[in-house]
Amino acid sequence: MAMAPPGVQVPTLFVDAAGDWFVDGERIAHARTLSVLSANVRLLPDGSWVTSIGRETAPFTFADVALFVREADLVAGVLTVRLSNETVESQIAAEFRRGADDGLYVRVLSGRAWARFCRAAYQALLPHWQADGEALVLPLRDGPARLE
Repeated sequence: MAMAPPGVQVPTLFVDAAGDWFVDGERIAHARTLSVLSANVRLLPDGSWVTSIGRETAPFTFADVALFVREADLVAGVLTVRLSNETVESQIAAEFRRGADDGLYVRVLSGRAWARFCRAAYQALLPHWQADGEALVLPLRDGPARLE
């Protein structure tokens, strides 16, 4: 990642737990800017997160997760999710967890990151969960994914 030239300050970017973006502490409200920032989120090999607009790339921090599940579907045991960076992942085995506020999370990027489900994606999966004692299971091709 290129460093800013001398005298140029890189803005401080932050994503809150709800997925809202902030620059230097101010909430970003411009729809196109939000779309571009989210679509260009990527995880670097060193574990840091960056986003970009045009040729400009900047690191960002987040309160909870860097990625959000915007859409989810389960067909023939394959879970397909569309992430906030517009990538689509199909999984035949998945790892889920529940957050402190009962938010639903799934491992993405080949297990390198967690993504939080947005309300619509969460609701799309509700009919597919099955009770198994104290746990819920999602029937996936490689076996049920458990949510304790």
